[in-house]
Amino acid sequence: MGYPITAGGVQWGGVAFDPESQTAIVNTSHIVQSLKLYSREVYDSASRASGNESGFASQEGAPYGILLEVALNRFGMPCWEPPFGELVALDMTTGDVKWRRPVGASQQYGFFMPDSWGSPTIGGPAVTAGNIIFIGASMDAKVRAYSLETGEELWSDQVEAPSVSNPAVYKYEGRQYVAFIGGGNTILKGRGWVTISRFTLYLNKVR
Repeated sequence: MGYPITAGGVQWGGVAFDPESQTAIVNTSHIVQSLKLYSREVYDSASRASGNESGFASQEGAPYGILLEVALNRFGMPCWEPPFGELVALDMTTGDVKWRRPVGASQQYGFFMPDSWGSPTIGGPAVTAGNIIFIGASMDAKVRAYSLETGEELWSDQVEAPSVSNPAVYKYEGRQYVAFIGGGNTILKGRGWVTISRFTLYLNKVR
């Protein structure tokens, strides 16, 4: 068993940092994984079997292969308590947690679990000089804005597919924008195509 998982805050989306307040923002995924080792002979047969297209890692050069899966119960639900994903603000001067809150909603069997349970996230945040945090990254294919000071959700919008990357915040011809790249992946129920969703910022200074 593995906890935390192999796709945490530093491996995919990274950390957003606000130098004015010395605050780091990281989205965390609370997921338990099971790892199974197979002899090379058994692995080669199992990994090619119908329905076994994901989760296998060949470990080339090693005498074994790995099957990596999320640890679910017999109903296909997580076997650990929520939240399954959070947004966390860290004071980089003291090392203290300023605030933490669930982010996103998890999807299973065609419906979304309560927002208070959060979602595993693949992607990362961006923070502006106007003290606004933007993030997609969740299973519910929403993009959101939060207050840097309090963690309060300020805005959200539904997009076509989960945004599994970091938002781009930029200025063009006097207007300020935030753009999200969507498409999802096997973890976040991908849609199989790539989309770009762009929004205009008002009353917000772009770093």
